[in-house]
Amino acid sequence: MRSPNDKQNDENLKFKPLSEGLGLNHFVDGLPYTPTSKKKNLVQFAFPPPRAPHQKMANTVAAAAALSAVVSTPVFENTKEEFLAPKPGSILVRFMAFWVDLAVAVCCFAFIMYTAFFINGINLPSVLIDVEGKGLYLPLLLMLFVVIMSYFLVLEFSWRKTPGKAIFGLRIQSESGFNLITRTALFVTSFFTFGLGFLAGFFDARKRCWHDKFSHCEVVVSK
Repeated sequence: MRSPNDKQNDENLKFKPLSEGLGLNHFVDGLPYTPTSKKKNLVQFAFPPPRAPHQKMANTVAAAAALSAVVSTPVFENTKEEFLAPKPGSILVRFMAFWVDLAVAVCCFAFIMYTAFFINGINLPSVLIDVEGKGLYLPLLLMLFVVIMSYFLVLEFSWRKTPGKAIFGLRIQSESGFNLITRTALFVTSFFTFGLGFLAGFFDARKRCWHDKFSHCEVVVSK
């Protein structure tokens, strides 16, 4: 059995912290620590701490906002419908363009007929003046009609306008070439009804004549 002196010796041999006697509290294992009463309130902050935006970055943001406002502002005041539906051509302007085209078509017909008869050694004017040449009037008129219709059909189908329409700044607007063929065929209806098909254009909102409306075409001003 151990004596009290042995216990005293064990106390003397026990590890003592270096901070003992300095007035500092410590853990039981001898490590020093700061008393709770002496701890300072630490300020919590995010890492990295927030910074004020740089002046250059602020200018860039302002410039981007201004550009966005400019882009979002419509340049034109026209509505979508106005862009999809150009200004229709005037009936009187179309009438003048038609006579220009008719004169060009007749000149083309006269050149073709005179050249064809001249190659065969026939003077066409003298034959028409002769009594025997009166029988050529009807065939020539039919050929003239074919040339005029072909003139409008070929030019409008391939170019969407004729020389007369191009001079007065007009063009034909249609969904397909088939509509243009229908329009040329229906032109005869507007012409041989004493011009009623053309007069109908004055009472239409889009200035469409009969051959325009029934073929889903319209003559508009070129841009």
